[in-house]
Amino acid sequence: MNKGTQGNFLIGAAVGSGISARAAEDGGADFLIAINAGRLRNMGVPSITCMLPTHNAGALSLDVALNEVLPQTNLPVLLGVNCWEEKFDASETAKMVRDHGFAGAVNFPTTMLYSFGMRRLLDNAGIGHEREVEMLLAVQAIGLMSLCFCGTRSQAKFAAQSGLNMILLNFGWNAGGKFGHGKRQSLEEMGAIARDVGRLVKRTHPNCQFLLEGGGIVSSEDLGYVAEHAPIDGYVGGSTLDRLPFEAAVSNKIAGYKHATEARNALSEAEQKTVLWAARFSLLGQSPRFLSFLIALQGMVSARSDAVILAEIGQNVEGVVRAFAAQHGKATITIDVLEEPVSSHVIRKLLGYASDRSFSSGVLTDENTGLVVIKNCQAMPATSQRRLASVLTSRQVVNPKTRRLQPVIPRVLFIFRQPLADDGQIEGIVSELHDCLKGWVQVYPPLRERASDISILYEAAAEGAMGKNFPMLTPAAVQVCRAHGWSENDVELASFVGLIAAEQLKGTLSNETAKELIKANSNKTRPDVISPGDEKKRVVDALWKHGFHRGKTAEFLGVSRKTLYNKIVKYGLGN
Repeated sequence: MNKGTQGNFLIGAAVGSGISARAAEDGGADFLIAINAGRLRNMGVPSITCMLPTHNAGALSLDVALNEVLPQTNLPVLLGVNCWEEKFDASETAKMVRDHGFAGAVNFPTTMLYSFGMRRLLDNAGIGHEREVEMLLAVQAIGLMSLCFCGTRSQAKFAAQSGLNMILLNFGWNAGGKFGHGKRQSLEEMGAIARDVGRLVKRTHPNCQFLLEGGGIVSSEDLGYVAEHAPIDGYVGGSTLDRLPFEAAVSNKIAGYKHATEARNALSEAEQKTVLWAARFSLLGQSPRFLSFLIALQGMVSARSDAVILAEIGQNVEGVVRAFAAQHGKATITIDVLEEPVSSHVIRKLLGYASDRSFSSGVLTDENTGLVVIKNCQAMPATSQRRLASVLTSRQVVNPKTRRLQPVIPRVLFIFRQPLADDGQIEGIVSELHDCLKGWVQVYPPLRERASDISILYEAAAEGAMGKNFPMLTPAAVQVCRAHGWSENDVELASFVGLIAAEQLKGTLSNETAKELIKANSNKTRPDVISPGDEKKRVVDALWKHGFHRGKTAEFLGVSRKTLYNKIVKYGLGN
């Protein structure tokens, strides 16, 4: 195979079922690989299971290759060959591959996936990487394709020196998805390593084709990023071509069907009017719990009575305040008792005061004020609360200067950052004030009680922060967000959106990305970010920035070329 169907870049797909084989061919793959890891992925278990003594690797690969892959495709199929069999003969294995109609073979399962110590033990026992290369050379000798999986610089060099025509550098198990591994290397690191190994392979065997697979390369963008400075001829996808797309597709389909049933619950004309009314004040959502709140709120706003809103920490109640304020068109005065230097002075602001030297009328008798918002009234002294309750009950205030009765003009909206107690009481307020407000209390539903509104709230917050080109949530990502508790409510959602903006994400947001960002947001740290003082990252970034020119990189870092060389060797970035 000299080149792919789309120019010179080859795309191989490691598959474990007939439908994966057919889909890969339809997508334009150049060749397929039938290996036990692919079959195990299709069974719903992690790819790493292929290295465990759970199934006969050779028999499992051959079974899926013969019965599912070959009948479903016209593409060249390479068979995964297990070289650890007790009775192993390279020549006989090559003939078996040819006689069954395969285009060639790959060394899989492979010792490259083991640790250094384990690989050395297997090499010393004669059943390591050298035996795998011996098998591939036998396959290549009879005119078939051979693809050698390598995990280290030395393995790739040995394969090239042996004359193998296709060498694949594997960065380990793929990140992402339900069973994906955490990223061990950044894309910049993988680019630096691929460049070093690829150049070594090309120097050793100029006609060899050099391919990549695994690790943090989980998208076409990732591949393009790594390939920018590395001399690669192709890419092989395993989990990235069957497990990850399958997980995402099924998750999104199921979530989409689940969300579709919500459309059946069409709003009545009255409910639609309520939703439109609330939207004027940025009160967004139409979940059953929130819709009930909006209907009650609209009734409270239309009345003249004082009212109470109970909200949790992190909930944005400004929309509620605007809804009340819109009824009168006058000024709105907000008093937060917790922010006052002396809580007992709040009553003076409300009712006014007079002394030998000064006089001030209270805001409750101000004709220019239409709404007074009192936050955290429970922090007021009990005597002040009783006095306020008396005033709100009688709707009259004694003028502190003239001692005449004046009417209470504005409405009073109380906002408490606490839940309603089991007995229906508002904790911290005296019984007189509670009785005065009884029947006019509404609980602002927290996000966890209105999960179906999350996508609406996300889109509004994201458009406000990023404009119209913000990343949309996939149906599966919506499910992830709905399942999250959002203990800090609107504040946490805004922080989540801010994290997305900082990451400069585009297109759609997958469920896996949503999980990672929610976790990072909860921990108040960004995922997969190496601290600024990390020397390895500094070296990789500097190499990348200066096109891997060591002289310029050393000058940029303020070190000698020899020191830079030692650091490159230390961190396994090349020679």
